[in-house]
Amino acid sequence: MRARILEALLPCLVALFLFPAALAALPWSLASCDASGEPRWHAFEQEVRASKPGGTLYVPKPYPTADRQVIADFLYHFRVLHKAKESDRLAALPLPNDRRVVDGIGDERVSYRVTRVENWTQMRCGWHHKQDFYYIVQVFEVATGEEITRAALDYSGLFVTSINMPASVPGPVEPSARRPLPAPTTAMDEVNREFGLQGVDPEYVATFGTVDCNITFPCLAFHAHGLSYVAYHHELFEVSSKGPKLMRGKDVGTVATNKELLPTLTANERLISLGGPIWTVARKASAAQIRHGLSNFQ
Repeated sequence: MRARILEALLPCLVALFLFPAALAALPWSLASCDASGEPRWHAFEQEVRASKPGGTLYVPKPYPTADRQVIADFLYHFRVLHKAKESDRLAALPLPNDRRVVDGIGDERVSYRVTRVENWTQMRCGWHHKQDFYYIVQVFEVATGEEITRAALDYSGLFVTSINMPASVPGPVEPSARRPLPAPTTAMDEVNREFGLQGVDPEYVATFGTVDCNITFPCLAFHAHGLSYVAYHHELFEVSSKGPKLMRGKDVGTVATNKELLPTLTANERLISLGGPIWTVARKASAAQIRHGLSNFQ
């Protein structure tokens, strides 16, 4: 099941970049995916919607639009994957915290929080289907208030990945980064207080590069004075359409291109993906610069 889903998320070409003139109207304005993919994407959507229980693309609420529908899809995937794990010979080697998660969900001693994340990774315009955004489902233990697991679902409702929490549970993400994900507006308030800003239009984003905003641990993107920023590890980086436009395979993304490109970045520059094959260089910005609307890209 996972193999089929991950295959559906393989990257494809996409013309993508930021358009500052549209910032007043929309939080972020990204160019559309290559229209030549529309027949494939439409066929994939129809296949998902027509899939029956037990099918590899089945979800009870295809292309969910409400939190309760996203949660229903998550619970379906959780039960299917847990059942498969129980029947597997490796079931004796469960992931850390699995029993706590299984018991909490099974006994309905948990609450859920759904968050939308914008997709700036190379999977934004996949060969089989688009993935402009996806959902994160956080699962909290009611008795303790701790987040015990977190999953990412594609906007079609299909499972992408998950990680068990809390920070004390061993895993691939550093404990210091594994904190519950607040609502974007709450996260914006935190950034504004920390840096003395008046940032607006907050949303979570996933990106690749040396600004590496994990699928399950995304970064906050926002605007201030018409400029675009990403908060990453308590630092702020400006992302601009005036920055270099780098193409995966040609400028970045291979051992040879990365070896040539990365040494050219200054201490205040970071590599960041913007979706499909498009990457750029973000530049660190001070709070004073942001407060006065001063761009690092002239």
